[in-house]
Amino acid sequence: RESARAEMFEEKIINAIENLEPIKSPKVVIDNSNNTKEGIITIADAHFGRSDTVYGLNGEIINDYNEDIFYQRMWELQRQAIQIIQKENLTKVNIFILGDLLEGMNRKSVLQSLEYGVTEATIKVSEFMANWISKLSEHVKVEVFNNASNHCEIRPLGSKNGEFDKESFDYIIVFYIKMRLESNSNVIVHDVQNINYVDILGTKVSSVHGHNDKNLDNSIKDYCLFYNVRIDILLGAHFHSGASKVIGSNEFGNIEWIQSPSICSTDGYAQKLKKSCKAGSKMLIIEEGKGKTITYDIKLS
Repeated sequence: RESARAEMFEEKIINAIENLEPIKSPKVVIDNSNNTKEGIITIADAHFGRSDTVYGLNGEIINDYNEDIFYQRMWELQRQAIQIIQKENLTKVNIFILGDLLEGMNRKSVLQSLEYGVTEATIKVSEFMANWISKLSEHVKVEVFNNASNHCEIRPLGSKNGEFDKESFDYIIVFYIKMRLESNSNVIVHDVQNINYVDILGTKVSSVHGHNDKNLDNSIKDYCLFYNVRIDILLGAHFHSGASKVIGSNEFGNIEWIQSPSICSTDGYAQKLKKSCKAGSKMLIIEEGKGKTITYDIKLS
């Protein structure tokens, strides 16, 4: 049944894409064969489809969020990223989409903040991200890594987190993006993973969404022991706030986790927890033989 459902979704997506205008590939093919420096851009917790406003004690707006604001923030992220790309003379960036691109419908309370249906939101955010990545690929080679997340889960019949871990809009979004960009030689899009593990110029980078990682200090150690691998950087999200911590070192440099801020910023749930953080992203510079040398905090609100 699972295989049949996946094939049905794929068939519908293929039919939908065939009726769209092709996304034009960059005219220039970028050569990064001799690069010794690459970038990492994090995209986390966009919760596309949500529309809400968080107010302060005096009625002031702490955060306003909807579809148009998502677009504004994402294009501002690209504008700032291109400035850094040009400053650092990069020919390649690695984008880590750390999950929760969609607000989804993983619980009943979510339905109150949705602008429109989840299916429509899935198509909109998939098409936007395909165009966003294509536009960035006019400047650099782009490799995209994707993490499974909780808000993109489909939870039928009152099921709970993780019960249907393969029933997720994450897979649909990434399949759509791969189809739209398959002719773009400057872009590689990887399938969705619970845990990514990537070698970037000798630096071992792993990524998770974070809904199953309550303590990243422990997670980075546990993953190293369980999988018997070296991890230099663990990227996470989920908590809608930016943070980082060095937990040790090895002959290759520091061992640290980095938590990405969110695209959506403070929401009603964060307000209940009395937690807030501005919308943003992280951009890291990785150098061969040196590891991470620079962290850029990109502010979007």
